[in-house]
Amino acid sequence: KPLVKMARIGVLTRVLFSLVLSYTDLVTDVLVCRDYWNTGRTQLAYASGGCIALALFGQALLTFYQYRKKSNLECGIRTGLALV
Repeated sequence: KPLVKMARIGVLTRVLFSLVLSYTDLVTDVLVCRDYWNTGRTQLAYASGGCIALALFGQALLTFYQYRKKSNLECGIRTGLALV
């Protein structure tokens, strides 16, 4: 039993660590995009923003594809949650 508890703690730790890394990466991408915009480098700002938008769109599309056979409500909720 102690090994099962340790395994659960390990899984939770890895999931939380991945979550923190993902959101930190997104925040830094947005800050870089904002810095490009504020310094007048609009071409780089558009490129950076486009990469962010493309990644989010791809994530939503794959989530939609995964849950397409579920009800429309559940599919919509899951797709929306993928963007959060």
